[in-house]
Amino acid sequence: MRCNIVTPLRSFPALIMIVTLQIAYATDAFCQFNDPRDLSGNVLWLDGADVDGDFVDGGAFANNVTWVDKSTAQNADATQMNMADRPTVVSSPFNNLTAVEFDGDDFMDVSNAAFGMLRNVAGATMIGVLATDQESSNRALRALMVSSGSNSAGTRAGINLYDSFQTSNAGSGDFGLAGRRLDVDGFQRIEGGNVVVGELAVMTGLFDYQAGDLTLFVNGQQESSFTSFQTPGLTSDTDSLNIRVGADAAINQPRGFFDGQVLELIVYNRVLSTSELDLINTYISEKWIGGSVLLGDFDTDGDVDGDDVDFYIGNIGADATGALAQLDLDEDETVTLDDHNTHVMTLVQTSNGVTGSFLGDVNLDGTVDVLIDAFALVAGLGQPATSRAQGDLNADGTVDVLGDAFILVADLGQAN
Repeated sequence: MRCNIVTPLRSFPALIMIVTLQIAYATDAFCQFNDPRDLSGNVLWLDGADVDGDFVDGGAFANNVTWVDKSTAQNADATQMNMADRPTVVSSPFNNLTAVEFDGDDFMDVSNAAFGMLRNVAGATMIGVLATDQESSNRALRALMVSSGSNSAGTRAGINLYDSFQTSNAGSGDFGLAGRRLDVDGFQRIEGGNVVVGELAVMTGLFDYQAGDLTLFVNGQQESSFTSFQTPGLTSDTDSLNIRVGADAAINQPRGFFDGQVLELIVYNRVLSTSELDLINTYISEKWIGGSVLLGDFDTDGDVDGDDVDFYIGNIGADATGALAQLDLDEDETVTLDDHNTHVMTLVQTSNGVTGSFLGDVNLDGTVDVLIDAFALVAGLGQPATSRAQGDLNADGTVDVLGDAFILVADLGQAN
């Protein structure tokens, strides 16, 4: 069943974005997100944990040469007939699943049946779950390239690590997105984030051709964006000339070989929403890491407490982008006092073992009293604050009478 997403709640990204999945309800049915096909527009899904595409973990390349596409489209199989250039299926260190190991001179070409995946579209989303063996490189390591030309400058959309050409239009770092809208347009690229050798990383590229925006996320965090990406509109009404995994898409002279493990590659022929990215990140987290953390545990330390509430201080009214998106519980694209209050009243785990407390509960023990809560607030009156424990009950960065003391008095004597 395809998901009709309604305000899923989010948690803070750690190594990758690990969240408690909140199932959305369609108007007349229960919607369960199982895998990337549950979101519309899935045109490529290469799963390193299931390379033969039988939806059972493990296995080998189909006919020993083909990584089977599991997407809704089911036409983007990747094949390498030459054994010397073929990557291998290996046991990964991530949740006892297999992955595809590229050793620095391997690559696979996607079936030409999929060459129209980014033809005449308003946007695209590319997701790579990767772990590289290279700490640094004097050449770019390409994970997935969709090319409308015969060389790297013809890239329509691509994700890679490291940039030996210093061509970034925005940001700096180890992860990169590249592409162009029209076949006649110039090549543009942004980058951000830092590689940690041997650790799993999730890089997500949003190619909003219609709006002219390009955005890079690494492990759930927005690292870079470029709002002058090409001229706004649809991509060229032409098929790509090549789609390649593990190297540059240059037809006759592949280069920029990936070195490391490719765990998963997912492509959509549209820009996914924030809610949809949350679902994908949850799926990836639970699959490759296993388990989840509590909703509202922004620092991912295993509990929802005052440290998590303190993330709101100084951020009320801010746009819910990048790392701040986690705080936007009602998903109205702004961090508001309502988000903060929802966190305190419904998500916080109090020291007396109850979930949810009162807005006037300074120390989050489940009771609003004079000896502890009022005393702490009075001690901080008129002072800047960096934590709720100092008496900042409305997360505005100060302890004052009209705001914080009013909240405490209104709840005085309440207990759960």
